[in-house]
Amino acid sequence: MRWLNPSITPEQFDLLTMPTGSRMAFDRLDQPVILFTDEWSIDYFVDKNKSFLSTSDEPLLSPLPFGEELTVES
Repeated sequence: MRWLNPSITPEQFDLLTMPTGSRMAFDRLDQPVILFTDEWSIDYFVDKNKSFLSTSDEPLLSPLPFGEELTVES
């Protein structure tokens, strides 16, 4: 599962190229997520849809919700 960049609008969802077996869903905060079957599917999605981003350094997907950081307590 990966969170979709919030710059992708709901109007663009139908234009995304989705790999076989993947599904669009929404988390409990109504943020778009994509459910993938494997790493190859994630790589395929990113390769086919990178034109939706305005800059190349902006990630299309995130393993965490956008705007959140992983914190590790010791």
